[in-house]
Amino acid sequence: WQITARKQFGDLVGVEFRYFKMDDWHATFGTPTIAGGSGVVYNGDVRNASGILGLFTVPVRSSLSYTSELQNLEANLRLQLTENIVGLIGYRHLEWHDRMTVNQVQTTAPFWASHDIRAQNDLDGAQIGGEANLLEWQGLRIDGLVKAGVFQNAASNHLEYNNNFSAGVPAVTGCDSSVTSFVGEVGLNATVQVTRNIAVRGGYMCLWIYEI
Repeated sequence: WQITARKQFGDLVGVEFRYFKMDDWHATFGTPTIAGGSGVVYNGDVRNASGILGLFTVPVRSSLSYTSELQNLEANLRLQLTENIVGLIGYRHLEWHDRMTVNQVQTTAPFWASHDIRAQNDLDGAQIGGEANLLEWQGLRIDGLVKAGVFQNAASNHLEYNNNFSAGVPAVTGCDSSVTSFVGEVGLNATVQVTRNIAVRGGYMCLWIYEI
């Protein structure tokens, strides 16, 4: 969903504030009991005195849950360049957060293991763009939109591993980094003027994020 507020100062200059959010996208997946085990080996820092944890050679049941959330807040200066073209200069803050949890349970022994993986990307930067009136005919108006910008991305990744032998003390690892990212947006909107004061608007938006 999206909220946009605009204020015009004369015929040539205006400001725009825009917020949109992709409500938590969620997916789950579960497997039936696998008689031969999961056959999954986890390398890296997740170890105990017996060696690498995470290799199941007995019947195991697994479940996976994945959640993704996207939020965007921006403020743009609107400049009327021609009768049908508006230039945009502004600031954008964008958050993309993902979380995946994997749970595995042995069905013939009192052993369970869980993995909680989180990735966060928080982007801030400047952008330029434009809007154009592509068609206007008998109450129908079609507009095109394009924006592009360079952003500083504060990225982080967090992994937490736990099992019933860890006495409630999970193994934790992760990293933080700062990278330069690109965000591009294109859109196409159609507006139908129903009455003098009421219009119905619908459209399509494509958001491209590079380096997250």
